[in-house]
Amino acid sequence: MLKYQLLKTSLLLITLPLLHMAAVTELHAQAIVRIISEGAAIHPEPMPSADQIIQAQLGDTFELERQHDDWVGVQMFSGEIRYLHSKDTEIDYDLFHQQPENSRVANVCQEAQEVATRAAEAADTLFPDDEEAADAYQNLLIDRQLLTLFRERSIPATNNTIFLDCVNDSLLMDIVM
Repeated sequence: MLKYQLLKTSLLLITLPLLHMAAVTELHAQAIVRIISEGAAIHPEPMPSADQIIQAQLGDTFELERQHDDWVGVQMFSGEIRYLHSKDTEIDYDLFHQQPENSRVANVCQEAQEVATRAAEAADTLFPDDEEAADAYQNLLIDRQLLTLFRERSIPATNNTIFLDCVNDSLLMDIVM
């Protein structure tokens, strides 16, 4: 009887976390924004008067961060939320968006780190005495250049955390060495 009780308790302890993970996964379906208009304008704010800072291409995909009236906020590589007009997008709910192969990720890491370095240098050169302007410009360059890089490597922008992983790995190596 005691063995049966221990087995029952062990099974319960094993299955409860798995059930919780399944429930949490289902509750947090990832919303994917797909661009349905060629040349869709990406803006820094959800306003028609805001300048276009990046141009999306038909088929580009991003993670949905927020919706504001007729605007869709997407997560970009720099961590900034950028906005597209909803008429240029469709929203899909995807629990398991496609992850790129590890070999493609490894190949893009060095290039992503180079993009970040060049963006920081350009921003510091252009705005040597204005840290806020330099940071904003650096983020803009990172978003533009990494979107292009990811397109060229056939990696959807929904995998923008690859960039953060690459940069963090690089920083960790600098600290260790």
